[in-house]
Amino acid sequence: MIEFKFAKNFNLDNLFNKTLELAIYSYNHILEKEPYIINEMDNDRENIYRSDLVREMLHLRFEFGLGCVVLNKEAEEDEGEGKGRLDIKVQYSHIHHLDVNDEYYHTIECKRFGEIPNFKDYYENGILEFINMKYSPKTNNAGMICFVEKIPDNLNNINEIIEKLNNYLRNKNVNPIESFKHEFKYAYKSKHERTNHDYINLTHLFFDYTSIVT
Repeated sequence: MIEFKFAKNFNLDNLFNKTLELAIYSYNHILEKEPYIINEMDNDRENIYRSDLVREMLHLRFEFGLGCVVLNKEAEEDEGEGKGRLDIKVQYSHIHHLDVNDEYYHTIECKRFGEIPNFKDYYENGILEFINMKYSPKTNNAGMICFVEKIPDNLNNINEIIEKLNNYLRNKNVNPIESFKHEFKYAYKSKHERTNHDYINLTHLFFDYTSIVT
């Protein structure tokens, strides 16, 4: 972990948590916009949803007192094990005098669940990338956002998707994601030991797009 001499009571992880609240707020605004029509979109729908969410967050961040938050899409990860790109890199402009090399940031990895949820991708190209130190090697808090386009025919709701996801994770000997007290009903947390024997705390947000994807 990077050691900064922050002012008393200053906590960047709290600032990140507020950024995740901004993501939820922005998602609710997106639900009021024109629907997404799959036949008019390319196969890279995850990035379309991600880009629209970031655009909305940047527009609404001042309402949250988060004018200091900088959001970058597809930023290169040059600190972790192996090269990769971050779906959303969260940085904070007002700590530049403390972090002149812009080394301190948080990561939000995005995923999409369609008619058949890809649990393997969620794990191998999401959770596992944090465990293996590919993403956010210098911070112990990060996030994942999953855009849920459709509820599978054999399931009834997102909670049942989460149950199936957790069964998959348990079979991989990975800690499941667990609900916690939060106003947003599809918010979850998980904690994982990393390859350096430190721990990463992940906040998982599942955004229900079933009403706006046709």
